[in-house]
Amino acid sequence: MIDKIIAFDLVSGDSGFDITYQAAEDFLKNNKDYKILAFIDKKNYIPDKYNKKIEFIICKDKINQSDGPIQIKRKPDSTLVRSIEAVINKKANFVVTAAGSGPTVIAGYLFSKPIKKGLKPAFAPIALDKNGKKKIMLDVGANLDANSDVLISYAKMGSEYIKALGISSNPRIRLLNIGIEDFKGTELLKETYNKLKKEKSLNFLGNMEANEILSEKEDIVLCDAVSGNIALKSYEGAFNLVYETIKKNAKSPFLKLKLATSPKLIKDLRKIMNVDDVGGAIVLGINDLIIKSHGSSDYRYFINSLNVGKKLYENNLIEKIKKVLDE
Repeated sequence: MIDKIIAFDLVSGDSGFDITYQAAEDFLKNNKDYKILAFIDKKNYIPDKYNKKIEFIICKDKINQSDGPIQIKRKPDSTLVRSIEAVINKKANFVVTAAGSGPTVIAGYLFSKPIKKGLKPAFAPIALDKNGKKKIMLDVGANLDANSDVLISYAKMGSEYIKALGISSNPRIRLLNIGIEDFKGTELLKETYNKLKKEKSLNFLGNMEANEILSEKEDIVLCDAVSGNIALKSYEGAFNLVYETIKKNAKSPFLKLKLATSPKLIKDLRKIMNVDDVGGAIVLGINDLIIKSHGSSDYRYFINSLNVGKKLYENNLIEKIKKVLDE
């Protein structure tokens, strides 16, 4: 049996080597047909004993969160660039990295290249609805110049993404706007709405407002980059506030008792707040599979990012996207 190979950038995130390395070891225990190319920037990270299906590759640099196109081009021996090149050169099947969103999208665009001429990549993170079911948002900040045709392409790519994840065989799409009516929004959104209504290959259900991001009514929240980025960060900020408020107030004896005697409340909160179980986001629209894990990912998030990459690779997502964009 020929091993499937993951290019895993172990050092570009904030969590440190130990967590990413442990995720790599444990993933391989449960996936005997995989091998990991582990990209690091310090030789002394390499343990005395490790799974021989991990091959450590030492690089000179790693990409910083603030690095732009020039800095990325000047760091050809960085862990992010080398891991992407491993996939481009057919030495690995997909990339998992916790590098910053901007640098990951830029590096993917510069080195992997767009699937279709003139198509800039979109960033498509996985979110959770109020019942804990997965959905995706795209674009959330990668392409500020998208026109209506590009957003239609994003909808098609997102549909294939949802299918490959096993979330839905007929993904429901709604367009993020300032109202549900077809005459609302910018010229871009109105034009996109009208084209989506005519696109028979897509299951388009109309507009949605930002207060419905936690609803269970769609599998894909389609948005322009600015609206999507603002909505996603508002969503994350609200969750962080709720979590910190609960944690702070849980010190009171009354609330401790209330939480201890309300298993359904705890279960419901875990459903929508357990983002570590969703796995990384994909850079959609480039020729290779790059899974971007959160910069501060914990062990579970890395494991789930590896599993997301595995599922998308084994379901042949990139080839399916190429086919649907050619139709």
